[in-house]
Amino acid sequence: MRILLISHFYPPHIGGIETVVRQQAVSLGKSGHDVAVVAFAGDGERPGSTAESGVTVSRVRAWNCLERRFGIPQPLGGLSLYTTLRRRVAGADVVHLNDVFYLGSWAGFLLARRHAKRIVLTQHVGLVEHPSRLVTAVQRLVYRTAGRRIFAGADAIVVYNANVAAFLREQRVPPAKVTELRNGVDLTRFRPATSAPERRDLRRRYGLPVDRPLALFVGRMVPKKGIAALYEARSGAYDLVLVGGGEVPAAWYSTPGVHVLGAVPHEELPDLYRLADVFVFPAAGEIFTLAVQEAMASGLPIVTTNDDAYAGYGLDTERIALVPPRPDELRAAVEDITADPRRSAEMGAYSLALAHERFDWEKNIGAIEDVYAGVLAAEGAPGC
Repeated sequence: MRILLISHFYPPHIGGIETVVRQQAVSLGKSGHDVAVVAFAGDGERPGSTAESGVTVSRVRAWNCLERRFGIPQPLGGLSLYTTLRRRVAGADVVHLNDVFYLGSWAGFLLARRHAKRIVLTQHVGLVEHPSRLVTAVQRLVYRTAGRRIFAGADAIVVYNANVAAFLREQRVPPAKVTELRNGVDLTRFRPATSAPERRDLRRRYGLPVDRPLALFVGRMVPKKGIAALYEARSGAYDLVLVGGGEVPAAWYSTPGVHVLGAVPHEELPDLYRLADVFVFPAAGEIFTLAVQEAMASGLPIVTTNDDAYAGYGLDTERIALVPPRPDELRAAVEDITADPRRSAEMGAYSLALAHERFDWEKNIGAIEDVYAGVLAAEGAPGC
């Protein structure tokens, strides 16, 4: 198959969607498909087309003022986006969009419709509650306009968790069009530390204390991730290690027991998981995110939000801590785990087993290929 993936950004730009798209593109290329990616160039990235790990990646010129000023990864493009997408869409069998919120998806959808191409959409998130009323209003506007058109016109829609599936039902997307798949991670890269000396060496490399329990957060440092509640959950019993893009108050950098590492290349993340004692992710409306899966594959105990959607996954709630994303609840959960080596070991073993059972990317990539095959085998032209 000739597959075109369209994303707002692509690595080295740091983000969950970017990581998922690259992982998918490279895996599909290794399976023998002709894979191309069109994305915007992030700050410091050169526009143009390159061959990367068997994938043709075209980065188009962008204005990234919204990300630089407001932390919103919504690049804006012009003529180069249109000309690049027109050429790539014309040569594809399947056009795979990543989230309706982005300009590239809007343009890719319109061009795919014009060329009568099959369209697959991965909707990564639903409506995200935001402290800014303007940001929330813009989201609602997008979903009522471009989002509604793309939901209706896509031949198949992929989601990675029950919350997004529920959001699509609220948008009146026919259930038969939606496929809930499992994402996954490379279990050869994300693994537990093999020894205490390995963990100590990694901590020294990043300037972190070798003799303190470390609670790790990985994600964009924005309100929906619960980062403020986690900061307030700091404790004398452990240190916090915060990894991810976004801005935090300057005072955080000098707070005792808080280590703000900021954005790091995805290639370094396996080491950061291996040096930690527990992973904490108090996000709202996000379940089994890529970061949670990576932490599980690294054998870390997990503390995350007690989202109702987890009820459908058959989890052992004695071995994964699902708590309200409040500072006192987060603090108590992390303190309990770090103070009890036996419980910590049991939770870490459970995380690892769950990752191997459900989140092995090599096992899960075949489901994406099945979606492509299904839309190509369907009769008739795409309808909207």
